[in-house]
Amino acid sequence: MNGVMPEPDDDEEEPPKPGVMEQLKDGLFVHNPKLYSTLLYLVFVLAFWFVLTRTQGGRTSFDLVQSLRGTLSGYMEVTDSASWFEFMEGTFPAVVFPVEYYNGEGYADEDLGNVADHFMLVGAVGIRQVRTKNNTCDLKKKDMIFPMVKNCFGEYSPGTEDREPYGPEVEPGTDRTFKYSTALDLGCKVGCSTVGNLGIEYGGGGFFEILPSERAAETNAAVIEKIAQLKQDRWIDRQTRAIFVDFTVYSLPSKLMAVVQLWYECKASGKVSVWIQVLPLKVHHLYMSEADLMDMLAEFIMIFLTFVYTGVALRNWCRQGCLGYWSSGWNVFDMLNYVFMFAAFGSRYAAVLNAADIKFPPPDDQFLYLSAPAAWVKLYKYLLGLNSIFTFLKILKYLSHIPMFARLVKILGACVEDVAAFVINCGICLFAFAGALHLTYGNHMFEFATPGTHFQKYSILWLM
Repeated sequence: MNGVMPEPDDDEEEPPKPGVMEQLKDGLFVHNPKLYSTLLYLVFVLAFWFVLTRTQGGRTSFDLVQSLRGTLSGYMEVTDSASWFEFMEGTFPAVVFPVEYYNGEGYADEDLGNVADHFMLVGAVGIRQVRTKNNTCDLKKKDMIFPMVKNCFGEYSPGTEDREPYGPEVEPGTDRTFKYSTALDLGCKVGCSTVGNLGIEYGGGGFFEILPSERAAETNAAVIEKIAQLKQDRWIDRQTRAIFVDFTVYSLPSKLMAVVQLWYECKASGKVSVWIQVLPLKVHHLYMSEADLMDMLAEFIMIFLTFVYTGVALRNWCRQGCLGYWSSGWNVFDMLNYVFMFAAFGSRYAAVLNAADIKFPPPDDQFLYLSAPAAWVKLYKYLLGLNSIFTFLKILKYLSHIPMFARLVKILGACVEDVAAFVINCGICLFAFAGALHLTYGNHMFEFATPGTHFQKYSILWLM
């Protein structure tokens, strides 16, 4: 020992870092301070995945939608009221109420009542029209054109909706007047409005007509006669703002239902928009008695654990105070997850509430107002899809004590400011080009007709 410190050996190697599998094994099972909470969250994720995959219907759901939209594709050629009546008198009864095979041979009685030969028609077909009042344009007496105006029908809104009876002048003692029915009259309770392709929200009521829908060879001709009568009585006029043709079908092989809506929208400017909406759903989305035991168990686990997690979050909020609790990014992430989860199941049970008083299956002459419950199920799917992002990314929270995940979370946290600055810059550019392209091409291209359509178009392009 001469007091000289030995120099480090350059050839001495550092201990090898543990591999991925070793880190996972050690972090999850050996030295996991969150072992029980991790296992509980794993149960939640498994239940969530089961519900998510069972909700959509898989490939059969996709095939159902594409088949129905394909057989009704001629509706997309409708451009005005005349072509609407042409479709409803020609293609529509042939598809929805077929009575003969391609070789002209008539159907047997047991083969009647199948839409496009494959889907059982459930209940009757309904047609609903919403209208706007006269003198609803933004005109004032000081306007130079005002002395020439005899009438003016503006855009549809709840305040301008016309509910007054109208119809043809007929002989005394007969009545073919078209009368208004509220959404509740038609069987809808909650969330009955429809937002169309033109961005207008239409109420759930309207001037409603039921088409003959019995499973009989004469039904096809009766439907054509009914449509012809509506045409003769000028059911569609300048006050018409939207028409919805509603019917429900059931696919026996896949046990899937589908609510079909043919939209016809007409703005005050004369623009017409049509759309074929097909909303597939399972019967247990509307009637809980049809749900399997595993479906009900998985939903119960999800809802119960969401309440548990929310209760723990609220307790921590009270203990830590607003500043202490909301300063954690994970706490914000958790709370958003819980809010969206409650919103998803609120939508799911709003559909059940709407269908509670609707008998299924109904007689042939009874209309099923299932478009509102189906829209609630659609919203439930969207919110569940959004929750999928939150639910699976939150797994990182339970793995953050493992070194490789800790580094990843740290890197992602350091990027937040830079990403925020990038998004703000993109937003500035978006507003700049929205104004320029709106004024330059707004009269020639729908994507630039309004700043809103411009934002929508480029938001879709960025997501792609």
